[in-house]
Amino acid sequence: MPPAPSGPEPVVDLRELTKAELYRLAQERDIAGRSKLSKDQLVDALRSSSD
Repeated sequence: MPPAPSGPEPVVDLRELTKAELYRLAQERDIAGRSKLSKDQLVDALRSSSD
């Protein structure tokens, strides 16, 4: 069996994730105030945190 490719992870359109999935990512990135953010705000915060 060949080894898995070791390139960058595939790009995910954050808008297609559920709010719960976005919240989990926000937890992993330790985004402050995440529990009060709307889905759109979570998308914006996650995009900002990846810069």
